[in-house]
Amino acid sequence: MKKIPYGQSDIIKILQKNYYYVDKTHFIPLIEESDEFLIFLRPRRFGKSLWLATLATYYDIKNKERLHEIFKETWIASNFTPEAGEYFVLRFNFSAINPHPDKVQTSFNDCCLQEVKSFVRRYSDFLPSYFVREVEQFSQIDNALRYLLSPDFYALTNHKVYLFIDEYDNFMNELMIGREQEYENLATGEGIVKTFFKILKSHCGSSIDRIFMTGVSPILLTDISSGFNISTDISLDSEFNDLCGFREEEVKRLVEIILKKQGKSGEVEKHIDQ
Repeated sequence: MKKIPYGQSDIIKILQKNYYYVDKTHFIPLIEESDEFLIFLRPRRFGKSLWLATLATYYDIKNKERLHEIFKETWIASNFTPEAGEYFVLRFNFSAINPHPDKVQTSFNDCCLQEVKSFVRRYSDFLPSYFVREVEQFSQIDNALRYLLSPDFYALTNHKVYLFIDEYDNFMNELMIGREQEYENLATGEGIVKTFFKILKSHCGSSIDRIFMTGVSPILLTDISSGFNISTDISLDSEFNDLCGFREEEVKRLVEIILKKQGKSGEVEKHIDQ
């Protein structure tokens, strides 16, 4: 019987290691037809991270030669778009940031910086060695981002960046209650979070071609205001209602598989009603 991928967000592992997978890849063309800089909000445990991992895997130029093998049992395998495997993928996961008021700024800087340095190592085959060395020397994320996303990057590679941010508001939500001053210091003025998003905005349409972010609330984006006022929220768009989460028929299909294995095929409706 297929395994249930609870807590798993590694799409390659899920597709290749006999995990139960509800195929959402038919949403990929719809995402491409939407605006370039998107945010998608849902409560926790809805599968946002898995969807983000699906997009990151699909668009990563490092996976271009094996995309058919990775996605062979999904809808998109027979419907690849021209953008498949055409991007450098820069991916941040803000749930890894320590929200403690005394540590959050350093944690934000270090976590983001680590991802930028991992990015240039991953794509070192496409970049001159001096560029990789220069990025490795930075100690502040704002300087590293400005250098990485400069016009020189696109001139060197002829490939643009698809940027992903998972749980973009995770650590900031922790500061909203009882830590309002710390929250304001990060999200307004020259705060490190607002500066981060201002840098991204300044490179959108040049080195950054697309952005996809997930989170649970639009509050942070509202608070950084002009720092990043270019995103389109597709959370309430009806065509993306079931981008994450399960439809009733998808839940029934999973229950049928489990009950059949247990010799209880006739009890599907009973368990669905419960």
